Amino acid sequence: MNILIIDGSPKKVSDTMCITNAFIQGYFDKGDTTKSIKVIDLEIKPCLGCFYCWQKLDDCCQIDDMKSVLDDFLWADTIIFSFPLYCYSMPSQLKALTDRLLPLSKITMKEVDGRTVHIAKCDMSQKKFIMISGCGFPNFEDNFKFAVGQFKNLFGKKSTCICVSEAPMFNAPEAKEVTVPYLEKIKLAGRELRESGVLSNATQDAINTPMIPNEVYIKIVNGSK
Repeated sequence: MNILIIDGSPKKVSDTMCITNAFIQGYFDKGDTTKSIKVIDLEIKPCLGCFYCWQKLDDCCQIDDMKSVLDDFLWADTIIFSFPLYCYSMPSQLKALTDRLLPLSKITMKEVDGRTVHIAKCDMSQKKFIMISGCGFPNFEDNFKFAVGQFKNLFGKKSTCICVSEAPMFNAPEAKEVTVPYLEKIKLAGRELRESGVLSNATQDAINTPMIPNEVYIKIVNGSK
């Protein structure tokens, strides 16, 4: 299997990538090939909305690093979007990349699962799409609602979303007592998804449970100023 990891964090050291790396440890099988790209290191211009890729050629009219990203996208069997939650969605650099995926689809449309979508230029049905996102809030409820909805609209209802609260703790050495066991849960989730294709309700509940109580996390954050 070819696995593409898209690191959408604008920070050089990403809290969310701690989660993603643990997931990959469980998901990876011998013989797999992985490739990682860090969006902040690429030149990805915003989409112009000119539809050149639909009306003229398959490629975008802009010359930057997006061509290689599209090639990687077609190469991969599993595509993992790893990003921190910014304003309840993905960071702007990753959003620019996502907008520029337009050349992979056609202007023609069809209905899929009750939704109207653009027809893909190549068969994407066997690709696995995974979103891994961490946020700085202490609770899970509602914070990821819009990011999950956007991802599933983009890549299908069968895509997998792993959402983790209290993400800044993963790069805090003093938090290892709770982060190490939690990352082991993420690793097991990766193995479960690889073997069964879905995450069980029990696994989702374990992932969605904060590492420390909300009030304790808030007190630590407020006291760190």
